[in-house]
Amino acid sequence: MKQYLLYVYLAFALALLVTCFCRLAYTSKRNTKRPVRWAFTFLAVFALTCLFSPFWGYEPGLLLTVGVAAMFCVQFVTAHYWRRGLPNAFREST
Repeated sequence: MKQYLLYVYLAFALALLVTCFCRLAYTSKRNTKRPVRWAFTFLAVFALTCLFSPFWGYEPGLLLTVGVAAMFCVQFVTAHYWRRGLPNAFREST
């Protein structure tokens, strides 16, 4: 069970990192509100840390695996708002 949980954890961490990268590809200092950029940056750093934590000897539990899966689900469900680029609500007013 632990090995299976580790693979699920790593899959969701990688998927979360990819979704963060896709979001950050649309952002810049010029066009995006600072809190939005920082939120996606911190989430990407968290996903990257999760992805490499087993190599540092960390064994993820069920609660963290469900948490990472939930964060990925939020990213997945809200992806349609990003199809045409940065959503208007996240744009920096000029």
